Amino acid sequence: MHAAIFGNVAAIIQKLYANRVRYHSRANEIKQFIRVHRIDQDLANRLEDYFHTTWSLSGGVDTSEVCIALYISSFLKAKILQEEILRD
Repeated sequence: MHAAIFGNVAAIIQKLYANRVRYHSRANEIKQFIRVHRIDQDLANRLEDYFHTTWSLSGGVDTSEVCIALYISSFLKAKILQEEILRD
C-alpha cells in the first residue's frame, strides 16, 4: 500500500517538474526571440503577456496537437479552433 502511494506521489511530482521545465524553456525561447529580432518593449511585453495567458488557460496543451492525436472529425476541430480564435 505504501509503495503504491509513494509511486503515485513520485509520478505527480515528476509531471509537475517536467511541466515547469517546459514552461520555463518556452518562456526563455520567447525572450531570446525578442532579443534576436530587437522587438520594441511594448510589443515584447504583449508577446510575453500573450504567452503567459495562453499557458495559464491551456496548461501548455496545444489544441491542434490534441485534435490530430485524437483524430477528431474536421467539423469538431473547426469548432475548437473557432472558439480559440474568438477567445483571442
